[in-house]
Amino acid sequence: MTSRTQRCLLVARCSLLRQSRAIHLRSLEDFKQHVTILPSDDAERIRQRYIDTFVDVTSAYYRDSIATLRQYSDGVYYSGYLWDTLKHPQMIPEKAVLRNPAMWNETVYAFWDLHSSEKIVVKDYWEYQKNAVLELRYRDLIAGLAYLPEDIYIAATDFSWTLILTHESWEGVPRYCLKAMP
Repeated sequence: MTSRTQRCLLVARCSLLRQSRAIHLRSLEDFKQHVTILPSDDAERIRQRYIDTFVDVTSAYYRDSIATLRQYSDGVYYSGYLWDTLKHPQMIPEKAVLRNPAMWNETVYAFWDLHSSEKIVVKDYWEYQKNAVLELRYRDLIAGLAYLPEDIYIAATDFSWTLILTHESWEGVPRYCLKAMP
């Protein structure tokens, strides 16, 4: 499946969700009105707290693919995925992430892996800075998924849970999704 096809499927999936839940974020500009982009110092602190809370920093994969940064033409980045290093991951169906009305009004953080543009084949993949952390309501996040990178980390502001949408499929499951607790 081409990256364009994957992006179109994601847009279609988000469109269906918006229609079924009466969520109306029709454009990137509309979505941005519902998002707070945290200052870089706060974003860095939140990313670090996420890693401290949910990630196994003792694993060889973490050391080799996350902690070890590599030089690329557009900067210094890690090469792996944080979701490959979760301490206590549980696979969940995508609908458990997309259709979770109990969390609609909860405020969450959202961010993505820090990857080089050299590893991303989708044109205009980032609508926000690569190192941005967003703060927004869960329902607005779900309604705006089409404007975010495909691999996305969602965390409660108290770090009591995390949900992750990945670009991977797994044993017949169309989209590999995870949840984890500290």
